[in-house]
Amino acid sequence: MKSYVDFLEESKKSSTLRTSKLFSYLILFQWIAVITFAIIITPKTWKGAESSIHIHIWLAIVLGTITSALPLFLLWKKPLEPITKHVVAISVMVMAGIFIHITGGRIESHFHLFGVLAVLSFYRDWKVLITATLVTSVDHFVRGIWFPISVYGVEASSPYRVIEHALHVVFQDTFLILGISHSLKEMTKIAKQQAENQSLIQENLETEVLLKQQAKREQSLHKVSKNSLELTDVIQIIHTQSKELNTQISQLKEAAGEGESNMENSLAQIKNLSEITNQSSVSFQNLSQSTGKIKEITNNINELADKTNLLALNATIEAARAGEHGKGFAIVAHEVKELANQTKKFTTEIQEASNTFTEGIRTNEALINTGCQNAETGFSASKESQDAFHELFEELHLMADKVSNITSTTDELFSKSQLISKEADFLRGL
Repeated sequence: MKSYVDFLEESKKSSTLRTSKLFSYLILFQWIAVITFAIIITPKTWKGAESSIHIHIWLAIVLGTITSALPLFLLWKKPLEPITKHVVAISVMVMAGIFIHITGGRIESHFHLFGVLAVLSFYRDWKVLITATLVTSVDHFVRGIWFPISVYGVEASSPYRVIEHALHVVFQDTFLILGISHSLKEMTKIAKQQAENQSLIQENLETEVLLKQQAKREQSLHKVSKNSLELTDVIQIIHTQSKELNTQISQLKEAAGEGESNMENSLAQIKNLSEITNQSSVSFQNLSQSTGKIKEITNNINELADKTNLLALNATIEAARAGEHGKGFAIVAHEVKELANQTKKFTTEIQEASNTFTEGIRTNEALINTGCQNAETGFSASKESQDAFHELFEELHLMADKVSNITSTTDELFSKSQLISKEADFLRGL
């Protein structure tokens, strides 16, 4: 924030720039005016019948150009430098002296000096007036002694006249300096007022910013309170749902435990069934071997019956040879033959029954083997199901722990959200 010194310096700079711009026009005007008056008042000088351009014109052009060039350059390049103001003061006072010289030292021309001094006071710098006063005093003193007609319009002049003119200039300088002092005080007062106004404006802006911030803060607190209430409701809902989920998971754990127990029982039964079917398979294999022995026995009986039948045939032949003496033997041989044929018939039936029984045993054995394979497959599947149930039970246990943690966290969040809502309401009440 600017102090009154900063405002005062800005005001001085602005005043100096305006005055420098004014003097750039004034110096041009003086230069043109001096040349114009030289051409009008003394255009030519005469020597007998011959005339030539008057030296006043050359003086106005050459000395006026030299006197005006430097201050114009400084006003253009360095308008704020202190040296520029003093060069301008010297230039305008010299041009005023040239103007008095061209007009023949007329009293009315001296008023130009006082006017230039008044304009120089626009710089609000008493040192510039001192410089201008010294320049015009020296000019009047030198020309008043060696060339009084150019400054006073008379051939001879008293030295005290220089003092008289200087006192007039000092008299004006006194009031101009007082005016400068008063103007600087006014500028200082205005600068202080600007600084105070700036401070008030800054305070008003800060107050307005604080009010806006307060309004935004209240609005934010209202949103926080509202959001905290909504968050409390959401947390309450999550808390309730997490409790329900925890209860459902507990029930699911119990059901999974029962399922695992039932699966273990089923697995044991399937294992027992598998063992029983294996034992049955072994029994059927033994039975199949026994039926194979029966077949061998019936084959042996068939061979014995064939031999007996062959023996009976031989006995019949021998009985026929013996005639009457061999009739009884022939009857016995016939009976033996009949018995051999019946035996062979019975053994054939036994063999057929044994074959049928063997086929049945083989079929049942195949079915039992298939049952054993299915039992083993079922046992493996049941074992995998048991493992899956066990993994599910473990996952449910972990999930139950996580849900329990979530429930505890939601309890804590619920308490904290209520505290946040209360704090927001408290802050809104401040």
